[in-house]
Amino acid sequence: MNGKVAPPAAIIRRLSITRFRGIGNLVWRPGPGVNLVLGGGDVGKTTVLDAIGLVLSPVNPSTLSDTDYFGRDIESGFEIEAVIALPVDSAI
Repeated sequence: MNGKVAPPAAIIRRLSITRFRGIGNLVWRPGPGVNLVLGGGDVGKTTVLDAIGLVLSPVNPSTLSDTDYFGRDIESGFEIEAVIALPVDSAI
């Protein structure tokens, strides 16, 4: 270790997903500290993580496929919103 302390991380206060992949509607308020996403196969764990990834690093919409839309309804689109708290010393 070089003795440097890692900067504080951003914290997701609320995540809202509507019509994304297999999730029709989800509002999640992660608790403080570490949160675990647990569940059986094909219940949406990866979808939640991919939604967070899209919020933090949006990609070109041309890389999305019809399976990224709930019920493959491209016309209705999807929505992913996050309320994120940044550390006071983040300079943003």
